[in-house]
Amino acid sequence: MVKVANHLLSMTGFGEARCESAKFSLTVGVRAVNNRHLKVTVRGTDPYPMLEPELEKVVRKWIRRGTIVIQIFCDRHHEYNQYPINQKVLGQYLDQLGNWVPGLKQILFAQSLNHENNSNLVKLSSTKNESEDNSNLNAPTDSQAAMLVPSLIASLLALPGVISEPNVCGKPPEEEWLAVENTLVKALQSLEIMREEEGLAMANELQGYHQLILNHLNKIRSLATSVSEQYRKRLLDRVRLNLQEFKLSIEPEQIIREVAIFSEKTDIAEEITRLQSHLVQLNEIIQHESDSPGRKLEFVAQEMFREINTIGSKAGDAQISREVVEMKTIVEKIKELLQNIE
Repeated sequence: MVKVANHLLSMTGFGEARCESAKFSLTVGVRAVNNRHLKVTVRGTDPYPMLEPELEKVVRKWIRRGTIVIQIFCDRHHEYNQYPINQKVLGQYLDQLGNWVPGLKQILFAQSLNHENNSNLVKLSSTKNESEDNSNLNAPTDSQAAMLVPSLIASLLALPGVISEPNVCGKPPEEEWLAVENTLVKALQSLEIMREEEGLAMANELQGYHQLILNHLNKIRSLATSVSEQYRKRLLDRVRLNLQEFKLSIEPEQIIREVAIFSEKTDIAEEITRLQSHLVQLNEIIQHESDSPGRKLEFVAQEMFREINTIGSKAGDAQISREVVEMKTIVEKIKELLQNIE
């Protein structure tokens, strides 16, 4: 088997690339699976799923067919002052908690100033008895509340809406967008390497199938030359037997005409020639075609299967029928393999 040039690309594979800068850490992954058309999906950090059309333009420069899933994760390194505390929301949370722990705001303030005299906490929370009702039966003591202050502050800051996180709306900053485009190209390059490796393996496998079909076709070609002669012999044997049994006579021209009719019905020379031509075309596409070879190979395989079917239906020979079954099995394997070629 001749080693083929690598013009076939697989439609499955994975590629990944990373980018680090002072402002962000970026990871882009590209996963591809087979599809008759190109379908691009973008997932990950906002706002990139909304920028799918722009990212698809980049992908189309590299890929013609397949389902492409792009994962973009961007960890932006923000400064502390980019996370402002929403004092209004925090105050509302404190007001609600104050119904359970009266004087909570004063306790937090006293704790923040590191008051050495814990008695001040008792004075600041003296209003507890005045506002106590049935809903405050399980309220903690002042000392317990003071001990809970550090964890309480952390819990308050983690509540929804207390800290406003930076949010990128619309198109991201130019520096980040350029980094995403470049990192996506690197991920596509990594994907391309995997697709080329798998494509080369499939090309070699297709060449092997091509040679197997050619071997079976050569056997059929040699068998076809003797089919009419074998039929003529069988016909003569049956005629002689009937003539001896029934004492009849028959003109030689009648036997010749019968053999000629059979030969015409079972002539597969044209089908053999067309199948040979399809095999040549299959080999040329594998070795030289770079513009969507998968689609062309699918069409050639379909035509090959049609010619093999015709040979099987016309040839009146058991050995040829066995060769036809073998070739049809190989073409089915080819068609299955072609589903993953771009």
